[in-house]
Amino acid sequence: MRPSRVQCQDRSLRLPRRPPRLPVHDLPPRTHLRDARAAHLRRPWHRRRNHHPQLPRVGARQDPPPRRQPRQRPRPLPGFPPSTRSPPAPRPVFVVQLPSSQSTRQLRSRRRSGNATPAPSPRPLIMGRLRYCLLAVAYYLPWLWFGAGGVLLNVVCTILLFVPNRHRLGPGTRLAIKRMFIFWRQWCHATHIFRVTWRGFDNQKLSAGTIYVANHPSLVDAQVLISALPDAICIFKPALLRNPAIGPAALIAGYASGGDGLDAIRDASDKVAEGRSLVIFPEGTRTAPGQRLNPLKPGFALIARRARAPIRLITIEVSRNLTTKGRAWWKLPALPTWMIVTLGEEIPADTPLTPTEITAYVAKKLTASATPVAPLS
Repeated sequence: MRPSRVQCQDRSLRLPRRPPRLPVHDLPPRTHLRDARAAHLRRPWHRRRNHHPQLPRVGARQDPPPRRQPRQRPRPLPGFPPSTRSPPAPRPVFVVQLPSSQSTRQLRSRRRSGNATPAPSPRPLIMGRLRYCLLAVAYYLPWLWFGAGGVLLNVVCTILLFVPNRHRLGPGTRLAIKRMFIFWRQWCHATHIFRVTWRGFDNQKLSAGTIYVANHPSLVDAQVLISALPDAICIFKPALLRNPAIGPAALIAGYASGGDGLDAIRDASDKVAEGRSLVIFPEGTRTAPGQRLNPLKPGFALIARRARAPIRLITIEVSRNLTTKGRAWWKLPALPTWMIVTLGEEIPADTPLTPTEITAYVAKKLTASATPVAPLS
């Protein structure tokens, strides 16, 4: 049997719609949606979109393209800035773990019973500052004693310059200078502001009449070496020998003059030939920061060849900013400070090497064993 005609006069189909089985509540009105109970009408065939558009007629007026509606952006929440085109960069989120009720109860019970954890006391900070102040006082105090003792010794030696046969007072003056350096070193060691570590000096017989060649990283190298070596002298610049503050003691002790030319080499070699130990720094000045060794001068090799004396190498390593080059002696370094003195090999007096070869060999050995001087800070 043929079904009844459901097509309308406008060639649309009338399809029945059933009401929803589940009730819908609390929904906002939607005007663009059709009613569920309304009939679904099919568009007629002449209203369908033509998939093959015709070209516009010549001279026909074309309608302007529809203006694009601005895109509606979601409104920001109250209290927040409006969003921009690009999303904001993500920021770290700090999470705080709050104590639970049980831990809060335990803390309250501890406070009531008097077993709560006490607040951090400022006593360690105060003790640390007090200790640093005491170290600073202990650092400057031996320098004060050293300067006062040097001035007193030079005043006495100034009077002794007018005594006949003053060269006989040389051993006693050198012994007084050595004991003054020993007292200064032991005081610094006892107060823990400056500690010297000796390596290679155990069971080593240090004989006089030897030339001790060392690198020169700090201003206290000569004092430390003279306090440990037997009957040791060093080379003074002519300007220092003419200085009334330190020159008289150096002249009475018989220290060598460090002028240029053969006179300085002859003077130093004669004093070594008499049996004195010579402490010499071939660099001529303190090692530059960041360097292991400055270029060496061959004067020590000429002195050893003329005096027929052996050469002993010594390597010195110091802590940061301990009176290094470019830093004043009165500036307080990082306390405590330290120095490591290492006794190296010995070059015999009858070596077949020339002075130039001896200088190159010593420079190679000291460069290999020395450490770079720390830069200034």
